[in-house]
Amino acid sequence: MKSSYRESILEKTLDSMIGFLQNDILREKIKLMILDPFLQYAMERLFPYILLVCAIVISMILLLISILIVLLLRQSGVSEVT
Repeated sequence: MKSSYRESILEKTLDSMIGFLQNDILREKIKLMILDPFLQYAMERLFPYILLVCAIVISMILLLISILIVLLLRQSGVSEVT
């Protein structure tokens, strides 16, 4: 009996929250006051790490391309590196 009572309270609460969040003005307020500042803060904190990862990926790609060129030149016999 208690579980059905809890479920009905939970269902009513969720329904009221869904109805509450369907209001366009309130949704815009939540976006402007909570979500946008949070995302801006997160991006400010993560931006240096994103740049670092991009630099590492680019350097790895350049390294792989240079290794491929060296291997191709060595295989074709144009460059004799000993």
